[in-house]
Amino acid sequence: MGGGSIVLRCGVRPLAPSVDTCVNVDGVDWVLDDGRAGRSGVWAFTTYGREPAVEVAFAGGSRMAGDALIAVNNGVRGFPQNSKCLALSYT
Repeated sequence: MGGGSIVLRCGVRPLAPSVDTCVNVDGVDWVLDDGRAGRSGVWAFTTYGREPAVEVAFAGGSRMAGDALIAVNNGVRGFPQNSKCLALSYT
């Protein structure tokens, strides 16, 4: 995944519905904190519709996004899914 660092946080507050970008990676919905990405260049994705919620944060933008989310997807796929994103981008 390159030389950047990735921060994984489990047990973050589940997200409410949002207009932020939502992507589905192999059956797991992830919401990008668009504002944070624009302000600091840190891309932070949080699972949507699953509890506990998980956040993955990293610098490096879109070239790292797919790899980072795929790397943790298996670990969160087993968390119960209560809802899904309504509008999706697929990676």
